[in-house]
Amino acid sequence: MADPLSISASVIAVITTFLQSSQALVDFVTTVRNAPDEVQAIAADTAAFNATVSSLQQSLRKPEVASIADNDESVKPTMKSIQLALSNSDGALKSLLGKLTHLSRSSSSGRRSLGTSDRFGVVYCVVDPII
Repeated sequence: MADPLSISASVIAVITTFLQSSQALVDFVTTVRNAPDEVQAIAADTAAFNATVSSLQQSLRKPEVASIADNDESVKPTMKSIQLALSNSDGALKSLLGKLTHLSRSSSSGRRSLGTSDRFGVVYCVVDPII
């Protein structure tokens, strides 16, 4: 296993947090009844990106890959960039999930719907127009 202070171990930790946050967003969106296309697209893109990030995590857990990531000076800047990007993405996903949760209303069946509120706190449901 990699040194706990190594860049590979740090990236693995950030990946783990990112994957938890992104899966929470995907799970939330699957419970939203008639979620807007944009929200569904974000969840689908997030799920697809999870596969790539998960693959990176599995690779970094291999001692030979972790050794390269930790010791090759040409790779370290890329690893730090990945770490920062995933950390920022994790924050953005958590913020988005918080906003969606705030706008959601649960039904007795456990399904959710999204709405928006005005400055008076009146909540309006998001509905696709009928054309």
